[in-house]
Amino acid sequence: MIAWSALPWGRIVATVAMLLLAWRAVSWGVETIREGGREEARAAAAVEIAQLQGQLATEKTQVATCAASLVRVNEEAARGIREAEARMRRGEIAAAEAQAGARDDAAEGARASGALTAARAEPTCREQLEMTLCPSIPLL
Repeated sequence: MIAWSALPWGRIVATVAMLLLAWRAVSWGVETIREGGREEARAAAAVEIAQLQGQLATEKTQVATCAASLVRVNEEAARGIREAEARMRRGEIAAAEAQAGARDDAAEGARASGALTAARAEPTCREQLEMTLCPSIPLL
């Protein structure tokens, strides 16, 4: 057995101190590397977040533009439909008026035809109807 007094305490203390310092340096270096990696990862994440926020802003703008375009198209389509319906109503009214006018004209034509037939039935009126009024006016 070695006596306590025979041990080289100075060298043991120096070796332990050097091991302690080495361990501390290595752990500090590892921590520094970890922190550096974290910082790089944070910086990369911040860049990616900024890019994604830029893309999001662009896409929001495009969505807003599309929405505004759709609103405008829908409004124009609705206006076109209203105008077409108004034209259709005016056309229906004009067609009804034309039919009423045609019925009135047909009724008046029937009355005139009846009056002409009645006038031809009377001998005096028939002679006047068959008489040539003025040869220089072709319509008479």
